[in-house]
Amino acid sequence: MNVLILSRKKMDGIGGLSRLFIELSFHLKAKTYPIYPGNILHIFRLPLKEMDLIYLCDSTLLFFGVFFKFFLKKPLVLNAHGLDLTYSNPLYQIILKRFIKRVDLIILDSNPSLKLLNKFKIPPRKIKIVNPGISVAHLNSSSIINLPLKEKKIFLTTVGNLVPRKGHQWFIEKVLKKLPENYIYLIVGDGSEKKSIQESIKKLNFKYRVFLLKHLDHKELSYVLKNTDIYVSPNLKVKNNFESFGIAAGEAAALGLPVVASDVDGISDLIKNNKNGLLVNPNSKAFVKALRSLENQSSRYKLGQKAKKFTHEKFNWGKTSEEYLQALRAISL
Repeated sequence: MNVLILSRKKMDGIGGLSRLFIELSFHLKAKTYPIYPGNILHIFRLPLKEMDLIYLCDSTLLFFGVFFKFFLKKPLVLNAHGLDLTYSNPLYQIILKRFIKRVDLIILDSNPSLKLLNKFKIPPRKIKIVNPGISVAHLNSSSIINLPLKEKKIFLTTVGNLVPRKGHQWFIEKVLKKLPENYIYLIVGDGSEKKSIQESIKKLNFKYRVFLLKHLDHKELSYVLKNTDIYVSPNLKVKNNFESFGIAAGEAAALGLPVVASDVDGISDLIKNNKNGLLVNPNSKAFVKALRSLENQSSRYKLGQKAKKFTHEKFNWGKTSEEYLQALRAISL
């Protein structure tokens, strides 16, 4: 099977969508032809007529996908997520509603994502749910960066863009201030909420408790995670801004870190309570209770080892790629 894979993200592994693009291109048991902004001209050298189907990594590429569907007369598959379906720009929604019904198969990352398709009235036979696999091969080596002194401190880490749904600012103002001073919060990422987060840090005098590390490369991120005691995903429910899965939390669990995550959106398909983390209601009381339960190093180690085993067994790419392949074969016949 020859699969043309289109992505708007580079193959740099930065962010969940890029990781999905890389892993799918590598692990799918088919001949894949990945096209992304960095190699877009390469498409003119591909044997396009030999493609069996077109695979879109997210909904923003629907216009191009539909074009290739009619040009090549091949099935079109869309891997839809969260924000790419709920982005509220009126023009985008018009385009989305017009073209999404021309897709032959829509693959969703999680069961909770199903409700995002209700307004499009897509027939159930055109929908398939496949949880992405989790790989940490890109985090095998480390580069040392400056971090706070570790002695007697508990490092909490969140990796993700600084946007409202990730809950960074909420966590600082509602949870961290209720924790002992030896709890230190490391934030890896950048984004629109950076300024307001910095204001919260200043207001609460958390200069030595919260550290913004911006975007890091894989080796730097690996170093941060190796020094992390608990990974936190303090996501919040935000209108028209859906977290479809949460790959960063899965990677932390696969590395053997205990994860404390909000029970919102698609995260509940990834983090299973007391199996590969603690899934809690997105309120300060629940988060504080969960984090204090992991204050002891042995408790963190025990949950981390369970998380590592469970995540590798349930979300390994060998199993996941087979699910993707079965779905693709069914529409390419």
